[in-house]
Amino acid sequence: MTAEIAILNKSAVALAADSAMTIQGTGKIYPVDKLFALSKHHPIGVMICDNAEFMGVPREAIIKMYRVQIGQMSKSTCE
Repeated sequence: MTAEIAILNKSAVALAADSAMTIQGTGKIYPVDKLFALSKHHPIGVMICDNAEFMGVPREAIIKMYRVQIGQMSKSTCE
Protein backbone atom coordinates (compact mmCIF):
# COMPACT_ATOMS: atom_id res chain seq x y z
CA MET A 1 0.00 0.00 0.00
CA THR A 2 1.26 3.45 -0.92
CA ALA A 3 0.64 6.61 1.06
CA GLU A 4 0.88 9.88 -0.88
CA ILE A 5 -0.19 13.38 0.04
CA ALA A 6 -0.28 16.73 -1.74
CA ILE A 7 -0.99 19.95 0.14
CA LEU A 8 -1.91 23.00 -1.94
CA ASN A 9 -2.12 26.65 -1.01
CA LYS A 10 -2.16 29.86 -3.08
CA SER A 11 1.58 29.88 -3.72
CA ALA A 12 2.90 26.31 -3.52
CA VAL A 13 2.29 22.57 -3.47
CA ALA A 14 4.00 20.20 -1.03
CA LEU A 15 4.27 16.53 -2.08
CA ALA A 16 5.10 13.56 0.15
CA ALA A 17 5.14 9.78 -0.31
CA ASP A 18 6.17 6.79 1.77
CA SER A 19 9.23 4.78 0.73
CA ALA A 20 8.18 1.15 1.22
CA MET A 21 7.34 -1.45 -1.42
CA THR A 22 5.95 -4.89 -0.60
CA ILE A 23 6.41 -7.80 -3.01
CA GLN A 24 3.13 -9.69 -3.24
CA GLY A 25 3.31 -13.27 -2.06
CA THR A 26 6.59 -12.82 -0.20
CA GLY A 27 5.62 -10.17 2.33
CA LYS A 28 9.13 -8.66 2.00
CA ILE A 29 9.38 -4.88 2.22
CA TYR A 30 11.98 -2.91 0.23
CA PRO A 31 12.85 0.81 0.24
CA VAL A 32 12.00 2.60 -3.04
CA ASP A 33 11.64 6.13 -4.38
CA LYS A 34 8.08 7.17 -5.25
CA LEU A 35 8.53 10.93 -5.60
CA PHE A 36 10.52 12.45 -8.47
CA ALA A 37 11.28 15.84 -10.01
CA LEU A 38 10.19 15.74 -13.65
CA SER A 39 12.62 18.56 -14.42
CA LYS A 40 15.67 19.89 -12.63
CA HIS A 41 14.88 23.38 -13.91
CA HIS A 42 11.08 23.64 -13.52
CA PRO A 43 8.91 22.85 -10.47
CA ILE A 44 7.03 19.73 -11.59
CA GLY A 45 6.85 16.65 -9.38
CA VAL A 46 5.73 13.09 -10.12
CA MET A 47 4.46 10.55 -7.58
CA ILE A 48 4.27 6.83 -8.37
CA CYS A 49 1.72 4.52 -6.79
CA ASP A 50 0.40 1.03 -7.53
CA ASN A 51 2.47 -0.52 -10.32
CA ALA A 52 6.09 0.69 -10.50
CA GLU A 53 6.44 -0.49 -14.12
CA PHE A 54 4.93 0.50 -17.46
CA MET A 55 5.12 -2.18 -20.18
CA GLY A 56 7.91 -3.90 -18.23
CA VAL A 57 10.01 -0.72 -17.85
CA PRO A 58 10.41 0.85 -14.40
CA ARG A 59 8.55 4.17 -14.23
CA GLU A 60 11.56 5.65 -12.42
CA ALA A 61 13.71 4.97 -15.51
CA ILE A 62 11.12 6.55 -17.82
CA ILE A 63 10.93 9.69 -15.67
CA LYS A 64 14.72 10.03 -15.49
CA MET A 65 15.11 9.50 -19.26
CA TYR A 66 12.48 12.19 -19.92
CA ARG A 67 14.22 14.57 -17.50
CA VAL A 68 17.48 14.16 -19.44
CA GLN A 69 15.70 14.55 -22.79
CA ILE A 70 13.96 17.85 -21.96
CA GLY A 71 17.00 19.41 -20.26
CA GLN A 72 16.29 23.11 -19.72
CA MET A 73 13.52 23.27 -22.33
CA SER A 74 10.29 24.74 -20.96
CA LYS A 75 6.70 24.17 -22.03
CA SER A 76 3.69 26.44 -21.59
CA THR A 77 1.42 23.65 -20.29
CA CYS A 78 1.65 20.33 -18.50
CA GLU A 79 -0.76 17.44 -19.16
